[in-house]
Amino acid sequence: MKSIGTLFFAVLLSLGFAVTSFASIAGTAHDLSGTGGNTQICVFCHTPHNADATVDPLWNATLSTSTFTAYSSSTFDGTVNADPVIGPSRLCMSCHDGTVAIDSAIGGTTNFITGDALIGTDLTNDHPIGFDYDTAQGLDAEIQPSTVALGTGVISDFLFDDGSGTAIMTCATCHDVHNDTNGSFLLTGNTNSALCLSCHIK
Repeated sequence: MKSIGTLFFAVLLSLGFAVTSFASIAGTAHDLSGTGGNTQICVFCHTPHNADATVDPLWNATLSTSTFTAYSSSTFDGTVNADPVIGPSRLCMSCHDGTVAIDSAIGGTTNFITGDALIGTDLTNDHPIGFDYDTAQGLDAEIQPSTVALGTGVISDFLFDDGSGTAIMTCATCHDVHNDTNGSFLLTGNTNSALCLSCHIK
């Protein structure tokens, strides 16, 4: 009987975590419930069945096939990947490039992202993504090593491994799509540029 009680408690605890995770999206800009007449929240990005097998985790939305113009500058020491929108960034841009309907997962074709959230395909005026963070850090003394603290971990925890062991900067290095506690879905607060100064030495 004790083991059943323990199991029941574990189930309740896991449900509590699930509700907490769900509540962090509910009411935020990523809560798309009501769009296209759908009342669910998660379905716009995830599905438990028949997900896109090429993408984790259980991806449901239509991936953007756009070609993106990467950030470049004479003061930028990184080398941007031929496709700057790799890993989590491709998932983000499925809505934020403005070419795919935000309710494409449920067959929508007319509801597109607008306003400040519309980034488009020209990334030349946005923080660079799609580059090897460690290589850039080795070339720029004003960039923190990837072992420095960031959010609940260290910088390297939020870089994308492209399969070759390369640590790529992506949208998810700064943004947590499931938590808007800090505003703009930032990974951590940016009061007095705290998030920026996690990586940049100024």
